[in-house]
Amino acid sequence: MRRRIMDAAMELFVKEGYGSVSMRYIAAAIEYSPATIYLYFRDKDDIFYALLQDGFRLLTERQEAVQSITDPLERLAAHGRAYVDFALEHPELYEIMFSLRGPEVHMKADADFETTGDSYGILRRNVRECQEVGHFAGQHPEIVAFALWSLVHGAASLSTNGRMDMLPPEMRRMLLDGFKDMLPWMMGRESK
Repeated sequence: MRRRIMDAAMELFVKEGYGSVSMRYIAAAIEYSPATIYLYFRDKDDIFYALLQDGFRLLTERQEAVQSITDPLERLAAHGRAYVDFALEHPELYEIMFSLRGPEVHMKADADFETTGDSYGILRRNVRECQEVGHFAGQHPEIVAFALWSLVHGAASLSTNGRMDMLPPEMRRMLLDGFKDMLPWMMGRESK
């Protein structure tokens, strides 16, 4: 039931906007009484947070799966591929995580909210390990990590928001794959 509530809420949040969705609206979508939803979630913020936690857990799992790659630059490229692949496979969840305006302003104050995993921390670690072997020389690791995240996030967002739909599917895939593979070299001109 919890999963069913979350799936219905995710669809409604993306389609209608977070502010337009009520607990009653979610209950109607799954054809249950609002009282049933309150057995599983305090309010719609609680549902939103649960979706965020699921999303960041899944994204972090994807990115942790490529951490066994020995070469740090190859690992960094695989990290970017994992990010974009996650966005393409879970576009609604990705939108909730990174685009949809929700109750984010309350997250830090909410003691019950805690993301699972540290996707951005993994990225920072990968950048530092690249620097240890001479890549991104002279660059501040936080700036490199943020620039790389921004580039990959931009590509993922363009794709998930349909901004690349005018291109044939094989060209979209080639651009996304090529873009992700070029990121370390684009950012590391002083690389070995």
